[in-house]
Amino acid sequence: MLSREGSLKAGGRWNAPGAFSAVYSSTRPGTAVEEAFQLAADFQLAPDDLKPRITCGIEWELSSVLDLTVADLPAWLKLSNWMRENFTKINDSGFETICQAFGRAARNSGVAGILCPSVRVKGGINLVVFRDRMRKAELARVLGEVELKKYLA
Repeated sequence: MLSREGSLKAGGRWNAPGAFSAVYSSTRPGTAVEEAFQLAADFQLAPDDLKPRITCGIEWELSSVLDLTVADLPAWLKLSNWMRENFTKINDSGFETICQAFGRAARNSGVAGILCPSVRVKGGINLVVFRDRMRKAELARVLGEVELKKYLA
């Protein structure tokens, strides 16, 4: 669940492909599920093309999170514009998006995560975690991990 291999290979809104990995999570299970289906619709995937997905809870204890959900962001941070970037198309052209550059800068400064609005789910909030930047006292725990392993066996 927390391997980050997919994000390293394919990239995401906050990390360019091959640059570094991230765990993309949501603060509510419904947001994660809606995001997955919206992503499939964005790529015009048929129901038979959808890969199986498992939704599980993750408990995060992080001390260094950049919160982009607050109302008083600096004026230079044009988050709503940045988050409309088609990161797949831009990455396919060989470039990094502004969000990905911002994610890289946040990660390189030692931030363990970014709390951000969902692009695909109105009112949804996502948490993007850079596990390689987590401090020893910080925690990531999959809830119900024993039961989950039964389903993945």
